[in-house]
Amino acid sequence: ILHVDSLEEALTRLAKENIHLVLLGPGPPDTPSDPNPIERIHALSPDIPIIVYSGSSCERMLLPTEEKGAPCFLPAQMVDADMLASTVKEALEMFQMQQNLRRVIETSSDGMAIFSIPDKHLLFANPAARTLLDVSPDVDYVFPHQLAPDTTTVVEFGGHVITEMQMVAVDWNDRAACLVTLHDISERKRLERQLRQAQKMEAIGLLASGVAHDFNNILTVISGFTDLALDETSPDSKIHTDLLQIKAAGDRASTLIRRLLTFSRGTENSPRIVALDTIVADAHNMLDRLIRDDIELVLDCNAQNLNIEADPGQIEQMVVNLVINARDAMPDGGRLTVETFGSTIDERYEATTLLEPSPGEYVALAVTDTGVGMNNDTIGHMFEPFFSTKQKTQATGLGPATTYGILKQCGGHI
Repeated sequence: ILHVDSLEEALTRLAKENIHLVLLGPGPPDTPSDPNPIERIHALSPDIPIIVYSGSSCERMLLPTEEKGAPCFLPAQMVDADMLASTVKEALEMFQMQQNLRRVIETSSDGMAIFSIPDKHLLFANPAARTLLDVSPDVDYVFPHQLAPDTTTVVEFGGHVITEMQMVAVDWNDRAACLVTLHDISERKRLERQLRQAQKMEAIGLLASGVAHDFNNILTVISGFTDLALDETSPDSKIHTDLLQIKAAGDRASTLIRRLLTFSRGTENSPRIVALDTIVADAHNMLDRLIRDDIELVLDCNAQNLNIEADPGQIEQMVVNLVINARDAMPDGGRLTVETFGSTIDERYEATTLLEPSPGEYVALAVTDTGVGMNNDTIGHMFEPFFSTKQKTQATGLGPATTYGILKQCGGHI
């Protein structure tokens, strides 16, 4: 207990020391009194509890207006020592409870904000709420969404933060207001999307694998009997020519089957340590033949020691698939760049696809074009077998699916 004889001394102590409660009584006789002592104390320490222990009712002039937070008023002639002690004890317990509650609110990972009704101005926000709302303390912020007390809804802030909001009607300094609790569910939504995509791809992969194996058995019979028929017909006959067409169609179907099995991991590959930059650089002439004259092909494969464990034939096929898609996305020509480089993925990396890399060192391949690009709906379907934005006569829809399968087999990500 610290005893002081003047308000000025009390304010000095409050500024320097950790004071928990102020018991404010009348000053010594013949001492000029300050007309606003409580206001000055609250200006220095807004939350500190104050007990006014006065000798007469005229000391009520010490009380501030109600909205500034009235202290406890105890007329001295009606109070004994036990009552004073219990009042101090209750005030300290209330103060400690408020401090604990403040710490909980300030350190909560959930945002807590209070908005006025109906104009939706921000009256209070803890640090988490200011982060989610992206608003600084000195800004007059107006809530951009509808305030509907006693409801829960999901909204998006800043185009990427998905937040679950719970709204409750409250009184804030005698004003109608709404307490909004904000819980960031962006990560949960992202994981849900990835799980749905993974489940969908697994189901499609199982279906593709089953269909491919069964169809391959049928195709083996067709190709075998076609070969037997070719041996028994004259090369000059029309039937022989027709059989050759059947044979060619069967070969094309076998290629599709192999690509389906690659997507569904239904084929064995032959991985070994290879240099990704060397594979891409060696494919330069072949890639040149795949693109048109109005497309400029740029290869940037100067990085060294970009070794990976993979089947080189599959990696080459993957590069070809990506280049063909890039070519078809530039009907009016453009620039197509193929790069290989080392890359470091850390915890801050935000994956946008279902093949999510864990932190570490990686070898990267980037195929970039100046074409029409893809919308979100296309990205959501791009790895599904037979999905294509092109005309059916122009594509099988197996290029991205095969690329996905190759990457998954060798532990890669796209």
